[in-house]
Amino acid sequence: MKINFDGSSLGNPGSAGAGGIARDNEGQVCNSFSIFLDIKKIYKAVFEAIMVAILLAKDSSARGLWIVSDSTEVVSAVQKNQYPLVNPYLYGSTNTRLFTSWTKDNHQATGCFNTACSGFVHFSADIPLDYVFPQTSKMAKEQYDVSLGVYQHNITKVWNLVINDDEQLIGYWPLEIFSHLASEADFIQWGGQVYSPYPEEHSPEMGSGVWRNG
Repeated sequence: MKINFDGSSLGNPGSAGAGGIARDNEGQVCNSFSIFLDIKKIYKAVFEAIMVAILLAKDSSARGLWIVSDSTEVVSAVQKNQYPLVNPYLYGSTNTRLFTSWTKDNHQATGCFNTACSGFVHFSADIPLDYVFPQTSKMAKEQYDVSLGVYQHNITKVWNLVINDDEQLIGYWPLEIFSHLASEADFIQWGGQVYSPYPEEHSPEMGSGVWRNG
């Protein structure tokens, strides 16, 4: 499915709206949408448009989604998964969820989120992608953590994703989708990203959001 979408804001911020047109693999229009978004900045309006586009593709059981927009910032954010997985537009809730992604060329032409394209192979019948973490840490209350691991199987050479101390297998990345990682990795790095919807503003420090410094 191919979706052309855009958003607008009168005043930035101001009265905003978004819309899009979806086409099938033969180029025929198969769906469209237009929404009023109240008072928002233009970047947020475009971002809301792409969330509706993802929902359209999901409801249509599309096997793939080609998004077209003149906002390189929004497209880049989605390609690199730099948008919050606490996402009421995509999931209809504000729950924190598990997700995966992959690329072998820094998202220039390959890679995707979860199983939106061929790549990550989901295995677990108990831990789905988009799994909702049942408990999350809150300020001045009990704190929670989760153990995740990535390692290369010594026989099949696939890259396994495991969770919890008993290393329950969630799924794996097959070696065919990689180039250098098909044989080995020199190091693995863990971290996180904090997303700001406004490119003209600095992203906040990672943390609870209670204090300005994280």
